[in-house]
Amino acid sequence: MRLFAERSIVLILLAVALSQPGCLTHHLHSRSAASTDPRLLSYSPQAAAKEELTRASALEKAGDDACVDAYFQACSLLWPATDATYNEALSRLLSASQRFGRLDPSRGLVLHDGCVVPIVLHGFPWSAQDFQRLHCVPTKHEPLLNRRYACHGSGLPLVVERCRNSSDPLEARFFPEKSFFAATAVLLFSESTEPALVTSGSASAAVLEFYNPLHIRSISSEGETPLSLDLSAPLALTLEAAPRTYLAGFIEPGTATTTTARLNVLEPYQPGKVPVLLVHGLFSDPLSWADMINDLRAEPGFCERYQL
Repeated sequence: MRLFAERSIVLILLAVALSQPGCLTHHLHSRSAASTDPRLLSYSPQAAAKEELTRASALEKAGDDACVDAYFQACSLLWPATDATYNEALSRLLSASQRFGRLDPSRGLVLHDGCVVPIVLHGFPWSAQDFQRLHCVPTKHEPLLNRRYACHGSGLPLVVERCRNSSDPLEARFFPEKSFFAATAVLLFSESTEPALVTSGSASAAVLEFYNPLHIRSISSEGETPLSLDLSAPLALTLEAAPRTYLAGFIEPGTATTTTARLNVLEPYQPGKVPVLLVHGLFSDPLSWADMINDLRAEPGFCERYQL
């Protein structure tokens, strides 16, 4: 009888202990100290990512820069997916990090507690300081471009905007007021990191890479992973931002705005490439070459040998 009573007491104490709040949480934390949100372990990565996107969107609307970390978490949960949901999460991450001053091309993507995701550039004649503003690729049709050169693959196609440094005499002489160039962004996570356990505290497992699609068409050197790209998008934004001057130059060729001849470069000078100079006529302007530039830069091997 005494033995039965002792066993009953033990069972009662065990039942009380298991019913206390925090026991399950403690058990999950013991499985992985890296996880700051044990709730996510019971979901699929895709379902958890959708929750993070919803939470991040609400934070961004409220003006809370914590949305940057939530978007980063969503990207980690979706990796290594290459579908539209991953690109949407990455697009929102880059947009929010720009808005809240958390993206420094020279330093990296800054997360909470000072964690920094490093940025690596591949194949650009531009430096990290030239990545001044990132734009989504335009979706509307540009009448001056007869073809759109783009393809689906891994990563998020973007357009990078760079403003001329007018205090530099060389830039003032040769660079347009704004330069637009193509880039493809890929937020990579370590293959050894379990997606559901990647948090902003483990930013060392991630790297934000930008590829120049004019020279690089796949992520791996063997060409196993095609790169998503849009070669025509920078020209579309250039045409949208720059005013046409062909009519003024034709009607009033002696005005101050048309008498100063200048040579505009589309990229910094790259030794070893053959310069190709395009000269427009009287009833024309530099933007008249947009369609030809669009075709030439999409031609395989052209950008490796020539510079417009």
